[in-house]
Amino acid sequence: MPTCDYCNREIHDTPVQRNGKHWHRDCFRKMVREQGC
Repeated sequence: MPTCDYCNREIHDTPVQRNGKHWHRDCFRKMVREQGC
């Protein structure tokens, strides 16, 4: 199981993958909002 690069917990469902990193869908949305993209 991959771990989330945002919260460091295991991802049990389908992860979001971008730039070789993995995120939970909610964590990915939070990260994008924080970056202002």
